[in-house]
Amino acid sequence: MRVVAASPADPASYERAFRGHDAVVSLVGGAGLLDESVIVQAAANAGVRYFVPSGFGYDFHDPKVGSLLWIFKSKLQVDGLLREYAGGMAHTWVVVGLFLEWVSLGAL
Repeated sequence: MRVVAASPADPASYERAFRGHDAVVSLVGGAGLLDESVIVQAAANAGVRYFVPSGFGYDFHDPKVGSLLWIFKSKLQVDGLLREYAGGMAHTWVVVGLFLEWVSLGAL
């Protein structure tokens, strides 16, 4: 197995890591979601044909949900970028529902 370091501070490092691969599954979380657009762009530039963004959780496409948390706004930005690249790079969002650790016990 070959390990390649990449950083949002050096978008070309992602491109080098993705070159020659057909698919990328992004598993960034938390603050890393803010840099996922950089990863999408690098994947497209590297010729990746399939991208699975780090969209696990709630369906942020619902307008009522999309405005609730900063994370959803970031995911909407990534979704827009993926739609721009749709001709050359297919994508799939995996929506599993709200993660229980995000629900306070007082709300149950």
